[in-house]
Amino acid sequence: MTKHSEGWLKMIGPLRGQPRGFSKAFGYIRVSKGEQAVDHLSPEHQRACTEGFWREKLEKDGVRWGEWIGDEGVSAYKRPLFKRRRGRRLLKLLQPGDHLIATTFDRVFRSCSDFCACFPILKNLGVTLHLLNSPFDPESANGRAMAQMMAVFAEWESGAKSERILAIFKMMRAEGRLLTGQRPRGYKIIYRTRLGVDRAFLSPDWQERAVMWFCNWTIHTAKMRSRQTAVVLAAMAKSQSVVAKYPVLKLCQWDLISNIHHWAALWRAIVRKEGLGEMAVWPEEFYSFLDLAVPFISKLDVSKAPSTGGTA
Repeated sequence: MTKHSEGWLKMIGPLRGQPRGFSKAFGYIRVSKGEQAVDHLSPEHQRACTEGFWREKLEKDGVRWGEWIGDEGVSAYKRPLFKRRRGRRLLKLLQPGDHLIATTFDRVFRSCSDFCACFPILKNLGVTLHLLNSPFDPESANGRAMAQMMAVFAEWESGAKSERILAIFKMMRAEGRLLTGQRPRGYKIIYRTRLGVDRAFLSPDWQERAVMWFCNWTIHTAKMRSRQTAVVLAAMAKSQSVVAKYPVLKLCQWDLISNIHHWAALWRAIVRKEGLGEMAVWPEEFYSFLDLAVPFISKLDVSKAPSTGGTA
């Protein structure tokens, strides 16, 4: 027995032999983040199709409408039905004689193993599966064979799409282009025109990196306690003249020691990623920030340093 079958049995096994006296129809809806804007995959379209099928085909036979069950922003390729949050609710609601309706095969299944584990258990439970884009009856031998082929191609499509996306991300990283809508810490967004199109690229933000470097330098090189670094940065953030030169200081609550360690870790990650440890000359922003910090360091009063959020 596969792990998928074990998961299904654990989820719906206790429901066997417990009919409620009448059948219900449940519409299953799933959209991934990239598909929500596509008309034929939108939740509204799926709701209209599933309810329309129930009214046309099942209501006249005395089947009552249950409810719509929807998983939004969930990949069926990565998660089988019994591991999806709303999918688990659906499986708990299904009872012998019920009907499960979905607009397309890949709304429910995106892998052959998920389908092959799921369908026999649903059949033994007495649940009828309706896939509106499939002209085949999954109850017949030919229909099951065609459904298994659809599962194979759905899994292949998802795998091929993932490979294409990873290849594009790899190419964009090599070009220094922005992958998401948010810039990572230590970088700024610049725009360049290529082939008549403005594209976003990442460029080092040395002012932001200067603060990261300072957090790491004070703790690991100057051997200051992290709470002392927190006092210095919190005081600098209150100085208008310093913030005017380094507005990045307004981005964080520096009296929290956990933030000091976080920014120091960000600097070490950038050093590893870009090989900055071998730089012969550090950027001017680093020395300028250190010059601004020296007066605040000389005024340190450890007795007023915060004692929450972490230790040195």
